[in-house]
Amino acid sequence: MRAYRVLTMTMLLALASSMMEMHSSAFAQSLKERNDALLARLQQVHNLSEAQMQAVRGIFSASGYLGEGNPAVTQHSLTPDG
Repeated sequence: MRAYRVLTMTMLLALASSMMEMHSSAFAQSLKERNDALLARLQQVHNLSEAQMQAVRGIFSASGYLGEGNPAVTQHSLTPDG
């Protein structure tokens, strides 16, 4: 039973360590930087006017957490890569 606890604790510590590494690298860019890149792509792909972009930026700026998620750790299960 003691060996099981030691193994469990070792696995939990390894998992926590790897999660901390992912967290620090995933948030190397700020939310604002990631959203700025997202909005630039959105404007380019959809040919949005500046007035349309101001409306979209207004939606994003009203929220402290709105964005596309964390692309470094996001997995899309319905895509070939997921």
